[in-house]
Amino acid sequence: MVSSFSKVYRSDQEIARRRGNNNRAPGVNNTMRKSELVKSVLFIILLTAVASAADITGNWKADLETPQGKVEVSYTFQQKGETLAGTWQAAKSPTVQITEGKVTGDKVVFVVSMGPNANIIFAHEGKIDGDQIQLTMKPSGEFPGSTVVARRVK
Repeated sequence: MVSSFSKVYRSDQEIARRRGNNNRAPGVNNTMRKSELVKSVLFIILLTAVASAADITGNWKADLETPQGKVEVSYTFQQKGETLAGTWQAAKSPTVQITEGKVTGDKVVFVVSMGPNANIIFAHEGKIDGDQIQLTMKPSGEFPGSTVVARRVK
């Protein structure tokens, strides 16, 4: 005489065998699939976040308010991954190289050094929002800082 438990157990084994799950207990395959799915989704989200880091390569312009009036500032950025290089020029002043540039997600930082011995340093920090960058310029010394909005030149 075969018990009802044996019949149920054998039919579960038969179902698993038909599905190709010969060596797994019922429910194990589903748990493993859910775990793999969660890992895959998290990996895709991570890749999307890395890939969505803004690329600000190109020409940008901003208006800087000074005691002498409004001055147009030009930025030319070259971005490779998170590394940022480029130039900065205010009005008709000489073009200055950007140093220590980095783009991380929607954040950008770089330094512009001016003066006879590059002794006046403007640290820039900004937030990228599409074709605009909200930049805060913090000069060395006791000079007041300022905020500008740079816009991509199309």
